[in-house]
Amino acid sequence: MTRTMLACSLLFLFTAPAFAQAPATANPAPAGTQIALIDMGHIFKNHAAYNVKRDAIKAKGKLLTDAVAQQRQQLTAGNEKLKQFQAGSLEYKQLEAQLTQQASDFQVQNELKRRELMLEEVRISYETYQEVQAAVEKFAVQYNIQLVIRYDRDKMDPTDPESIRRGVLNPVIQHAGLDITDHVLKLCNQVASGGGGLPR
Repeated sequence: MTRTMLACSLLFLFTAPAFAQAPATANPAPAGTQIALIDMGHIFKNHAAYNVKRDAIKAKGKLLTDAVAQQRQQLTAGNEKLKQFQAGSLEYKQLEAQLTQQASDFQVQNELKRRELMLEEVRISYETYQEVQAAVEKFAVQYNIQLVIRYDRDKMDPTDPESIRRGVLNPVIQHAGLDITDHVLKLCNQVASGGGGLPR
């Protein structure tokens, strides 16, 4: 009887730890790395919706440039006409005042339009960044990524000083399979085209 109780006690001592650890292995954490990298510059360069909006802003900027050129031609023609009048004459003073006011109006209007374009570009950049950030968060949650670091995936060009500067300042020296840029870009472009879901 004593030997039987002793055997049961020893059996309980050896099996209890294994039983206690069982719940920890019942629901393992999702597979994946806890750190990932993303090239935001590459994302913006290849983000379909962002580039469509940016091209539209460029077109508006081209129209503004053409309008400024026409205004200059108009002012130049006015100045040539001004030479036809005697300096100090009534006609001269009237046309001179008209041209001065016209040049001032052109400058104010053009500055306002440039500012509108600048603010529009800032707005679409901000909205695109927010969209990319949401895509990164969604991707990271599904694949159990705890930290996403921004880096530059482009290789340094020894003939380009700007490329060398970016490479030297790149916070990532080496990595293996941590770049999620293409996955996030695919997700963003899927959302923009009306699709959904995470890329597999």
